[in-house]
Amino acid sequence: MNFFSLMKKLGWFLVCLFAVVGLVLVVGFFAVKYGWTNTSGGTDLNDRYFKTTADKVLAVNYLSDKDLAKELWLAHCKWQVIGQLYPDISARLNSTYQKSSSTDLIKLILATEVSVKDDPVYQKGVAYCEEVQSKISGLTPDKVTEEVIKKVESWAATEDWQTFKGAIVKDKEVINKVSAETGVDARLIVAMLAVEQLRLFNSDREVYKQIFQPLKILGVQSKFSWGVMGLKEETAIKIENNLKDSQSIYYLGEESAHLLDFKSADVANERFTRLTDEHNHYYSYLYSALFIKQIILQWQKAGFDISRRPEIIATLFNLGFNKSAPKADPQVGGAEIEVGGQKYSFGGLAFQFYYSGELADDFPIVN
Repeated sequence: MNFFSLMKKLGWFLVCLFAVVGLVLVVGFFAVKYGWTNTSGGTDLNDRYFKTTADKVLAVNYLSDKDLAKELWLAHCKWQVIGQLYPDISARLNSTYQKSSSTDLIKLILATEVSVKDDPVYQKGVAYCEEVQSKISGLTPDKVTEEVIKKVESWAATEDWQTFKGAIVKDKEVINKVSAETGVDARLIVAMLAVEQLRLFNSDREVYKQIFQPLKILGVQSKFSWGVMGLKEETAIKIENNLKDSQSIYYLGEESAHLLDFKSADVANERFTRLTDEHNHYYSYLYSALFIKQIILQWQKAGFDISRRPEIIATLFNLGFNKSAPKADPQVGGAEIEVGGQKYSFGGLAFQFYYSGELADDFPIVN
């Protein structure tokens, strides 16, 4: 093949190549122009729900005071149901709600329902919320009936809980006394007590059936943990020392320094007797309230307010001082507790009790 033949063939090849490229460009132009390349884009299965929710969220801003009160009550009620079925979701809701306004709770619940609305047990709980709401006048957001929680077969429907309720009312006066002396929310003290007692009831079923249940009394521990609150000896000693050490990050001030002063030289024996007294639980509650107050102070000094975070306080109460490390995103946890066939974390169950409405007449929720 001579040089001219080769150049001729190369020329034809280039002409064909440019023709093909041109054709592709022309076809592409018309395809874009007339929408031939458009795809039909998938529609989210919850599209209609999202639209409805968006309308409801917008409408919240225009509700009358009366209708807003009703929607707030219903939102709180739904939150209780969510708390029983999905404690992790509920904890995240609480974290967000701490930084929001009361009306934002309605919007948060509406947004949360997209992932739980199809659960038949959740639907059952919400239906009961709506049934109760239709029968009650003068609703307030925090007045959530305990029957709602029972409808979703939670810890509050167990025999263990009924035993605890009967026992704790006997200590109402002493708990309120400790609350007044320390400034610690009485319901917060009871939240720690409730979980510890439910844990104890389930750790030895025979003792529970023979003693706690028929007599409706609180369980007093005296081995590894002490008293009705299950305090460890080293924790009790730390609480005492923190009251005296003005350099401690847990120091509450001179007004609290003598709350746990001993009356005898045999400190160890007196401490044990205080905390394991079966007839007077005053010191069990006092030590616990001071622990709560010291932990809250530690976190406040670090720039984090957990005073309205019962689930975090309970987690730390269960884990002890050594695990209390202030941070922006504390995790809910602690010992695993099984109640009524369901498993809860110490902190998660305390949260559920605190906002449940259970025993609210005796130990109201502090707003």
